[in-house]
Amino acid sequence: MQLNKIIFFVFFITVYSFGQSAYQNAVTDFENGNYKSAAIAFEKYFEENPSDAVAFQYLVNCYLQLKEYQKAIPVIEKGMKDFPINNDLKLVLAKLYLNERQFLKSEKILVVLEKQNFEPLEVKDLLSKIYFNIAVVEVEQSENSKAIESLKKAEKYGMKNPELYALKSQSYIAQKDNESAEKAIDEGLKHFSQSELLLRTKAILLIESKKYEDAIKILEPIWERNKSDLEVGLQLAILYRIKNKVKSAFDIYNTLLEKYPNERRIYDEMKTYFVLLGKQSDLRQLLEKMKNVFPNDKNIDFEIAESYVNEKNDSTAILKYEEIQNENGLSVELVLKLSELYKNTNQIQKSNELLNSAIEAKIYDKKIFQNLGKNLESIDDFEFARLTYQRFISAYPKDSEAYLKMGELYKSKENYKKAKEFFKQGLDIEESPELLFGLAEIYEQEKDAKTAVDFYKKAFLVSVDKISENQNIVKTKISNSKTLQEIKDDSENSISKEDIENLKLIVQSSFEKIINLANAYEAETVVSQKLSENPHSPILLYFQAEIYFKRNEFNDAEKYYLMALNTNSSFEDAHLKLGEIYKKQNKIEKAILSYKRVLGINPKSSEAYKQLIVLSQQEGTISQLCDEWQKIYSVNAENNILKEYLIEVLHKSGRFSEVRELLNQK
Repeated sequence: MQLNKIIFFVFFITVYSFGQSAYQNAVTDFENGNYKSAAIAFEKYFEENPSDAVAFQYLVNCYLQLKEYQKAIPVIEKGMKDFPINNDLKLVLAKLYLNERQFLKSEKILVVLEKQNFEPLEVKDLLSKIYFNIAVVEVEQSENSKAIESLKKAEKYGMKNPELYALKSQSYIAQKDNESAEKAIDEGLKHFSQSELLLRTKAILLIESKKYEDAIKILEPIWERNKSDLEVGLQLAILYRIKNKVKSAFDIYNTLLEKYPNERRIYDEMKTYFVLLGKQSDLRQLLEKMKNVFPNDKNIDFEIAESYVNEKNDSTAILKYEEIQNENGLSVELVLKLSELYKNTNQIQKSNELLNSAIEAKIYDKKIFQNLGKNLESIDDFEFARLTYQRFISAYPKDSEAYLKMGELYKSKENYKKAKEFFKQGLDIEESPELLFGLAEIYEQEKDAKTAVDFYKKAFLVSVDKISENQNIVKTKISNSKTLQEIKDDSENSISKEDIENLKLIVQSSFEKIINLANAYEAETVVSQKLSENPHSPILLYFQAEIYFKRNEFNDAEKYYLMALNTNSSFEDAHLKLGEIYKKQNKIEKAILSYKRVLGINPKSSEAYKQLIVLSQQEGTISQLCDEWQKIYSVNAENNILKEYLIEVLHKSGRFSEVRELLNQK
């Protein structure tokens, strides 16, 4: 867009102006190309003689030649009010506005010029650029529907380039309209079949649709043409990772590292791969290399230590964490990791000393207080545990967990009055299931059944809500398509497995307590009311099934267990109960299938193993069960529960030599 062309657009001259030597010197400077000095002179002259159209003309042209467009704009705006300006200058002003990203002002002028049919080709070209640039801004502001309309206007005025089709497609993708996005890309590829921008966008679209092989076919030729393309290389390597093409992925990583030895994203992708593959030794080699490349990243030492933990090499992990401690001092992460390792290796005293040192140094974290208190309770040091929880409350006076721990400590010593006091203080902060359940147990102990039932109901309902919330966050599998950061985020955002099991226990126990202290009708009322609010909650559907199960109404129970599984197919307890129902109804094949599904979810379910042995004996298929479990054990030898029941079933089958062989294994 040419803006420094000299334009003479005013055709009258004031007589007195050429009679002044300063003015004539400015004109001479202009004619000789000395635009800077000419501009200074004309600025001064025009300030004193604002009605001189020729001075105005020269001044504008000076700014255009100097590319001082921001100075030119206000002068032209003033001139449009004071002088009879022609369309040439209006077009220049429209270009200046466009250049300064004042798109709406530029559009306003150009729409008028279009109606006058002035320079129609240039005006339409400028309008198409305006609408494209407006669309870019709208995409940046996540106004994707507006962006699509602006791009359609750009097309109407003749714009046809890869950038337009790519931006339109990206806008549709942002609106989850992949079908329209694909149409936009395909239309662009008709005109620009070799455009890498469009091909890359097409690959993104295919990845969104999980058409990974098709995306690979597009990106591979781009990569082969230019193996310095970091973005394409990383994207292709991720796709290879998803498709388990390990060698292909690492060929790309190694190629990229040769060209970009300090690019952190390459290392992070390789780390993700090693984590997913469980290759701790390879991960450590990479981390050691990263220490040399990123010497200021202290987190790498933690990752090296953690790799030993993942290998269950606790002694080496301890040495690594102690090295970090000696070099960098205490931190929350270090204290938690190292104290847990001390505890796991029966060094409880060292664990307590480390946790206490952190508290003394005011390195506070809730888990530090919790872990120290738990350790002290395990060795029956009530007084020090009490002091620890008191310090926990002092450090976190608005955290219900601190009061819960103190209340549980007093409850364990049957000091129900003090326990109730701390539970109530905690409930003033937060209605946590643990506090509600703890208080209910105390009221039950005090023979206040009515109040106890009320609190058991509350504990049941709050626990159900928390479990339901977590099911919206948790992804039960680590997908190959995730980055290492996403894997970490999933872990941080979701409730721990231990906490979920604890919540399930509270739900189950509260449900049983309501039935025992009140009646089944009370329990049914609580479940049905909550189910009416959340009809697809798997845990509520499960307990509705439990009500029918307890009444021996097995058909209705089966219906609700299946509904729970339809919402959450990994609901282990529902599969177990279905197995029990089918066993009672003598539907042996269905019962066996249910128990096998349990083992698919939890390969360490003792109940499922026991029931499968009983059912296979009943059906006369125990030998087949032996063969089946041996195959599973051959690829899952670390499952000690499976080994235990495999030995039992082999013994029941009279296959004693195989039993001895298993027993002799280390």
